Formats: sequence, C-alpha cells, structure tokens
Amino acid sequence: MGPKPGDEPIPVACDLGVFDPVRDAEHRRLTARVSSAVVGREALPDGYALRYRQDPEVLLDVARFVVLERDCCPFFTFTIVMEPPGGSLWLRLTGPEGTKEVVDLFTERLARG
Repeated sequence: MGPKPGDEPIPVACDLGVFDPVRDAEHRRLTARVSSAVVGREALPDGYALRYRQDPEVLLDVARFVVLERDCCPFFTFTIVMEPPGGSLWLRLTGPEGTKEVVDLFTERLARG
C-alpha cells in the first residue's frame, strides 16, 4: 500500500505541535518506554527495524506509540511484526527518502536525554 497516482507526497517532517498537553505527555512517556525497550536496530533501505523482546506490555506500548506517532509524523509507514513464540517483536519505521535521517536525529536526541 502506498500513495495513489496523483496523490501529493507527504513531506518528511514531524509536527509535535499537533498534541494537546495531555496527548503530548502521553507521547513523551510512550516514546521513552518504547525507546528504552529496544534490544536491536537494523537499517532498512527506507528506514529502520527496531527489535524488542516479546512481551505483552511492550507490544501494547509499541501499538500506542504508533497511534500517537502517526499524528505528528504522517510520512512514516509502521509495520509491527510478532515472530513465533521465542522470537522477537519488530517495529519497522519506513517511508520516503529522508526517513532514515529523521529517525537518526530522533534517536540522537533521545540518547542525549
């Protein structure tokens, strides 16, 4: 699935101003939880795949994060993959050219606190 012919491309930009104070606090909380739970990261041609351990709470946090992140960064394509038991949970963040750079800036900012 992707844009339909004739659709305008979605700019690769995030707008955190879309959140009211309550949703902003929830987005920050979930971003911190989802980021701290990452156990691996793989580069993809058009983004990254973040690996997590399989845990129901982590899955719920990732899903809630995706719902909020969709509002501020609509250019992302999100894919959540649950491998068979014993495997990993994956969140793939992909999109048009420039997506990897946005994820890199985002993760650098998180590392600095």
